[in-house]
Amino acid sequence: VLDWSAKNLKELEDGISFRFVNDPPFNEEEREKLKQLRTQLDPYITQSMDSFIITEDGLSGWDKFIEQCREKGAEELVAIYNAALARVAQ
Repeated sequence: VLDWSAKNLKELEDGISFRFVNDPPFNEEEREKLKQLRTQLDPYITQSMDSFIITEDGLSGWDKFIEQCREKGAEELVAIYNAALARVAQ
């Protein structure tokens, strides 16, 4: 385990690998807005993914799915993540 950790740290220092940030640090307002958006989006996405997998039509409803995600705030969710990531990258 120590060898693995040392190897990873060396690769980070050498610029060979990088660490993924699961979520950037959000401020209070962003957290609240994300909670609202995810409450709208998550159930719809889960239901739609199940439908895409189970039905014979596959992805025939993809355009409608994207449209519904946008109406439920997907673009705002992306903007919040991008703003938070931009603060980290500064």
